[in-house]
Amino acid sequence: MNGLEKPQELANRVGLPVSNVRYLIASGQLEVTYTTPGKRNPKIPDGAWERYIKTSTRSL
Repeated sequence: MNGLEKPQELANRVGLPVSNVRYLIASGQLEVTYTTPGKRNPKIPDGAWERYIKTSTRSL
């Protein structure tokens, strides 16, 4: 990875619809950085998906 992923790239990598990734971004559940003013053009930093999974799931 190169540091930042587009929502579409993350969706492809983890096998989710891009709409699900965008929902996680909009609801504040997934760490994101914006590269333009006005909360447009979101990018997901390296490790954000893994941190989301770790904090959002519980072990049995």
